[in-house]
Amino acid sequence: MSAGTIFDDDLTQALDDLRYVASRLLLLDQQIAELDETKHYDRWTAIRVERGDLQEQLSIRAERMKVSARALLRLVDQANRMRSPRRRAAPSLNALRSAMEIVNEATERQRIDAIANAKMARFIAKTISEFHSDGVDALAYLDASAG
Repeated sequence: MSAGTIFDDDLTQALDDLRYVASRLLLLDQQIAELDETKHYDRWTAIRVERGDLQEQLSIRAERMKVSARALLRLVDQANRMRSPRRRAAPSLNALRSAMEIVNEATERQRIDAIANAKMARFIAKTISEFHSDGVDALAYLDASAG
């Protein structure tokens, strides 16, 4: 085997076996995001059922491989993105690892941004709440002074 070739038989098989599952889950998630569940309840229900079945397939394989289902989905999804239209073979382990490192660095930055934004929002909410409370106290004082 050449350097970087995936030599984990379970992972190699999972990358191929779960190729459809990962792409279908992505498509269903896109449909969920765009679907008005109040107007299309039947379609919403069908998507939820199909999505649950696909996630169960993924969970069963992940449990057998002793990895989280979400981690396995990320590996399969990334491998799918790396496949060229003419080349059906899964990417090498080194290429997959490099791609996952790049994605993880980007998501780490997004995670930090989200935490910072959430803290800023909590600070602003607390400040506005205190400002509002001060206004309520000021009105109560004025009302008490008038009477």
